[in-house]
This record gives sequence, C-alpha cells and structure tokens, in this order.
Amino acid sequence: MNNAIEYSSFIKNELTANPNLLEDLSKFDFFDSAKILLNQIRENNCEYDLESFKTLLRNLRRKIFIYIALRDLNGDKDLFWVMQTISDFADFCINLAYHFAYKELTANHGKPLSDGENPQVQPLIIIGMGIGLAVVCDSGNNPYDGFVVSLSRITKIQFRYVRAVCDLVVLAFGVLLKGSFGIGTFVAILLQGTVGQFFIEFFSKNKTINN
Repeated sequence: MNNAIEYSSFIKNELTANPNLLEDLSKFDFFDSAKILLNQIRENNCEYDLESFKTLLRNLRRKIFIYIALRDLNGDKDLFWVMQTISDFADFCINLAYHFAYKELTANHGKPLSDGENPQVQPLIIIGMGIGLAVVCDSGNNPYDGFVVSLSRITKIQFRYVRAVCDLVVLAFGVLLKGSFGIGTFVAILLQGTVGQFFIEFFSKNKTINN
C-alpha cells in the first residue's frame, strides 16, 4: 500500500478524501458488479436517464482505475493482468452503452426489421456508418480502417474491395496462429466493406456533413 501512495498522487488523494476506500475495494469484484449492471440494463430492470447513466459509468471507471492502480503499484499483479482488466472494462462499457442506446432507439424508432425473436442492433450497419463518417469528415480512423482507407486512396481501388482483401489476409494469419473463425467471419468479410463503401458514398453526397 505504501508503494501505491508513494508513486500515485491520485491514489493518495482518493484515500484522503475517502478513508473507507480500502475497505470498500476489498469487497469489490469488478466482474460481478459489471455482470449485474449489464443484466439490469439488458432486462430493463433499472431506469437511467442519459446523465444518470454517464455518472454511473464515471463512478465505476473511477473505482476500477483505483482497483487496478493499487494492485499494479503494490506489485500484486503483473502487466498482463493490468492490460487484460482495462480491456475487459472497455468491452464492458461498450456493451453497456450498446444496450442502453438500443433501449432508447427502439422506443423512439421501433425494432430493426430483421430482429426475429432475438432483436439486436445491426452491428455491420453501425460500423459501416462509423467508417463512412470518419472517412468523409476526415476525423480519423482506427489503425486497421485507416490503413485500408489509405491503401484504397493510393491504389484508387474502391474501399469495399481493398477491405475484403485485407480481411482475407488477416484471416489467413489468424488461421496460421490457430485462431477461431466461423460463418460470421465470412459474412463480415463479404459485407463490411460493401456497407462501409455505401456510407462513404452516402455521406459524401450529404452537403451538411461534407461541409
């Protein structure tokens, strides 16, 4: 504990502001807390407006960062555990926001036409919209999409084709590394580039966004 206080003013200030923090964290299990909260959002057992939802995420972020920092600075956990826990927390936040937004969107606009008995937001379309907006607004892409977009511009080959080829190359490396794949992998390879291309062209024609 002394190491954490010595090396982190953040930890020191938090402990000063909240003397019971260590006792609270000793009972804190991030994964159990995350699972309970995610299930509540999914099943609509709790109601949050947007500001309450943001506050809830900020408080959880603060607690998980203290939780990680204490164990890291005290040498209780290695770097792999730190990175894995941060990654798990990021996945959790994405899933939580996904389900929170889904509830509001379906209430205002109805469920997706292809929802069947198990309705879900259509991920390929949402990702494609993100790619299209990022390209047209020149707001930056993630490293993979940025590489594909740059390659498309340099070769003057449409995004859809470059994306499909790059996805196949990545899949080949995944197979060599004994990674898992399934029908969804091939659906994404076939459709993600096409959906991205559609929204690139769609947003390019929209004068408001383009300006």
